Amino acid sequence: MTEEAEQELTEKLKTLGYPDFDVLPGEDDILMLYIDDHLICGASYALSQPDEALKALIDETVQASEKH
Repeated sequence: MTEEAEQELTEKLKTLGYPDFDVLPGEDDILMLYIDDHLICGASYALSQPDEALKALIDETVQASEKH
């Protein structure tokens, strides 16, 4: 992921209300997005999603994980 893409993802997540997140290498060194220690999706996928869709995915994933 380029520095520009990382900055874009940072701004996107801050705008959506998620200033604390991690981007870590996953399988095959694909960068994955984690929020509150929950795997959300690939970082490139997160960048490609409209804001509303990404926020819904994050909320769904975090809420579903907290129920278990």
